[in-house]
Amino acid sequence: MHLQAKSILRCITLLVPWIGNIIIAVGDFLHQKYDDREFMLEAIRQDTTAISYASKRLKNSSSFVLAAMQHDISVLEYAGARLKDDHNFMLAALGQNKEAFQFTSQRLKLNRTFMLAAIQQDVSILTDASPVIQRDKELLLKVIKQNPGILNYISPQLKSNREFMLNAAYRNIAALEFASEQLKNNEEFILKAVCK
Repeated sequence: MHLQAKSILRCITLLVPWIGNIIIAVGDFLHQKYDDREFMLEAIRQDTTAISYASKRLKNSSSFVLAAMQHDISVLEYAGARLKDDHNFMLAALGQNKEAFQFTSQRLKLNRTFMLAAIQQDVSILTDASPVIQRDKELLLKVIKQNPGILNYISPQLKSNREFMLNAAYRNIAALEFASEQLKNNEEFILKAVCK
């Protein structure tokens, strides 16, 4: 009996490294799959939550995340923080889907250069911008020159601000359409805006 217990214990002791090697091999195999771009894209096509298993390298790969976004914008939630804070990547993501803005880092949301480019891509982003950006007259005037439609998204206070609306009209006469009724009914304001 003592001999039999000793040999069972010995067999178990000898099996431990072997079992450990199998576990490590399975882990390595799974890790390779989670780091395989095509495997993970196919997994995401079937179930978007599969991105949560993607390797750190893939979650920080702009081309991988942009490809995964084609299936569901929510994959951006799992993108690496570095990507969410990358000016060029987030502009590309916004170009694909304006809903990407919700995943943009706070630093970028306050960055005037980034926000100008983002708003120029889609003026409706202004509605989700920080109040600091929404009140940035200089930034807004830059956009108005190309797209007076941004005035749909500004505050009524700015639409009533004589100086701001004059500057907007000087950049793009179509801005007058968005002026407050009070300014539209002010003959002096209209003459000044049109005759500049």
